[in-house]
Amino acid sequence: MTKERHILIVVYDIKSGAPERYSRVIQELKKSRAWWNHIKPAWILISEEDAAACSERLSAHLSRDDKLLVLEVDPVAAQGLLNERAWAWLNRQLGI
Repeated sequence: MTKERHILIVVYDIKSGAPERYSRVIQELKKSRAWWNHIKPAWILISEEDAAACSERLSAHLSRDDKLLVLEVDPVAAQGLLNERAWAWLNRQLGI
């Protein structure tokens, strides 16, 4: 049985300036099956978690002044201006 796969985009803004909170969020993001951070502070995650579960996990490390957005995406609709290496990683992870 294969694990469910969710493709998420995560964007955050840590207002409080607490480096330890920032580090904890980064550590949590890197726990995903695969992650990509080519454009700061946006992350693409390949995860078994859906957007709600990911948001809940990351929110535990944020204050009320911080901001967080987690979106599940349709990989077929991906477009943008990235270098070849970035597109190769994305296509490989997304199975395109």
